[in-house]
Amino acid sequence: MEPAAASGARILWIDIARGLGILLVVAGHVERGLVSAGVATASAWAGIDLAIYSFHMALFMLLAGLNVPRTFRRGRGPFLIGKVRSVYHPYLVWSAIQGGLLLLVSGAANSAASWSDLVQIPWRPIMQFWFLYVLMAYLLLVTLTGMQRWLLILLGVAAIAANMSLESLSLLNRLLFYLPFFIAGALLGEHLDSVRRPALISLGILTALWAAALALVMPRDPLAHLGLAALPCAVLGTLAILGLAHHVEGRAALLLAWIGQRSLSIFVMHILASAATRIALLKFVPDAPELLYFAAGMTAGVLLPCLALGIAHRAGIAAWLGLEKRSAGALR
Repeated sequence: MEPAAASGARILWIDIARGLGILLVVAGHVERGLVSAGVATASAWAGIDLAIYSFHMALFMLLAGLNVPRTFRRGRGPFLIGKVRSVYHPYLVWSAIQGGLLLLVSGAANSAASWSDLVQIPWRPIMQFWFLYVLMAYLLLVTLTGMQRWLLILLGVAAIAANMSLESLSLLNRLLFYLPFFIAGALLGEHLDSVRRPALISLGILTALWAAALALVMPRDPLAHLGLAALPCAVLGTLAILGLAHHVEGRAALLLAWIGQRSLSIFVMHILASAATRIALLKFVPDAPELLYFAAGMTAGVLLPCLALGIAHRAGIAAWLGLEKRSAGALR
């Protein structure tokens, strides 16, 4: 979810993959919000939830790793300082903003927060911000290892083995499960120029294999998307989206790339936007169809953060808020 550096070109398929990924993130949270609020009651939502969560965060961890080799060339110190600014800074700011707002509207939203939660944010993530917290931990790990390939691979294998012994849904569970994907992205990031457009038939095969692997995961298990059985789903789903990103063309490609370039802003603000929209609809249009709630939540969750980003840039406070900078590089 980090922006490309001001120098150098952005790679179109990576921004498209980010766009697809952040749409899945918003969809997952909108869907879960509707289910928690008792709006979405159809049984199909459980299948949609499992399908999204089977790979979408693995995809983002891999995409986050792609940028590591290029930025690490500046040296460990500049690398770490840059990541604190682009990852940990927005984590702190937006965790505090979202947590503070939840305190103000306590009882109206599905989730709640306490003053204790806000105080512990620097070392204990709340809600969806676990992603940025875990990503910062990975970046610190890269700094400590000096990007030594053999050591990163060893850590990835060890993380898979250690995750098998966990029996509770915890931050450690997520940290271990997604580490191999981040490492895979960091290793792949050294060879981006050699990545070629996959054949459509291979994309179809990957999608079919993902669907078959998904059918083997038990949706009623709260650890379903973080267990060893879900690993094939995460791998195949991630590869399928990366392949799809190479085949999107025309206006759809430009739109998804535009969304992908704003994925950090969408990530930190989409729950506030979609939750406010859901609350408003429940008040004024309580009998609206489930799909209308979902469509409204998706639209608000994507467009309102982009609007807020534009306002923040015009007001000169985007950097203070930890929001990504506009891309100065051309898409290639």
